[in-house]
Amino acid sequence: MAHARTRDDQVRTEQNALIQKAGLRSLPCSTGSIADIQIENTGVENMRTPKSLHAELKRELLKLNTVLKLPDNVLFLANQFLEYLLNNHLVVREPRSILHAFNIALCWRAASFLKYTELNRRESLALASDGLNYECNEAPS
Repeated sequence: MAHARTRDDQVRTEQNALIQKAGLRSLPCSTGSIADIQIENTGVENMRTPKSLHAELKRELLKLNTVLKLPDNVLFLANQFLEYLLNNHLVVREPRSILHAFNIALCWRAASFLKYTELNRRESLALASDGLNYECNEAPS
């Protein structure tokens, strides 16, 4: 269990690095230490079920794209980034606010890479919050 816990910490660090590069920060998980206990108890199980998380993240990314009204090429590239990250890194399910920020970061990176300039970061955070109950905000500069 100690190895799984160490791996979960490493994964959180990697996810947080991606989120920070996008200029986001996740809000504290409302469940506090319960989320940590859940990860500790199911960490190994989560590592064995990447396909269910993969499908969940793809659905969430599609919902986010619908709310943000991004063009198909941005969604396609965000999905490509997601595929790469899920195939090469372990992504944990909890806390949800990190997954929310992770999805927004994927969209922002894809839009930036494709030089899609019509995506307003603050507006996209507000839309995600209102439309999907996302819990993250932009990190202070």
